Amino acid sequence: MNSIESKTRIYKRQLQSFILKCALAQFLIAMLFYCGFNEYFRTTVNNNALGTALLVSAFWNTAGITFYLFYNNSNRIAKDVEKILILVLFFAPTTSIMIFGPMLSGEVIFCEFPKLVMNQNTGNVPIFFARCEISPGESFTNRNIIVLSGDHARLNDSIKATKDNHFGKPGNINSILMRKATVTIEAGSPIKNSDITPRYW
Repeated sequence: MNSIESKTRIYKRQLQSFILKCALAQFLIAMLFYCGFNEYFRTTVNNNALGTALLVSAFWNTAGITFYLFYNNSNRIAKDVEKILILVLFFAPTTSIMIFGPMLSGEVIFCEFPKLVMNQNTGNVPIFFARCEISPGESFTNRNIIVLSGDHARLNDSIKATKDNHFGKPGNINSILMRKATVTIEAGSPIKNSDITPRYW
């Protein structure tokens, strides 16, 4: 074996080791967010746009790892440049969505339009709506609900947002954050008193 072949094999092993370390780090980040920030992680996965983007980037991530671990025999790129390209092209998209995806919640991505047409009249009041689908047993948070103006007379049993129940101070028993869903509440639907526990009335 000549020196060039030997250096190529050594570099390939180093590159494989680098990729495996990156994959392990990415896995640990995913576990950290799933265990430590489960609510935010679920919000990202359940969102149509971010969930799809995360799935696509995960496939792309896996394809890149597989290619470089088993099929890549090229040594045409500078070593440091190749490692940077691997990080940027294959690991950065998935990791970025996991870390920064929940921060996109609220104003742009998770805000769903109500399914019922709102009347533009003086009878409209602030009402709680689901930003994204809320599962039975899931707690209400400022990430999965939003307050919008609505015709309370038409939205039977819907909960009006008041100064007392609109999030409120931590531990406030009247806060909407102290309640959980008892049924599946679809994205864009009003939060009804009959669908939460404990109820307000």
